[in-house]
Amino acid sequence: MKKEIASHLLEIGAVFLQPNDPFTWSSGMK
Repeated sequence: MKKEIASHLLEIGAVFLQPNDPFTWSSGMK
């Protein structure tokens, strides 16, 4: 459970770290 939460935080953080590359984040969510 903790690993899943951590992965979600990393995905959310990727949006702020890479605002110019939202497609990578979107594809990772699917």
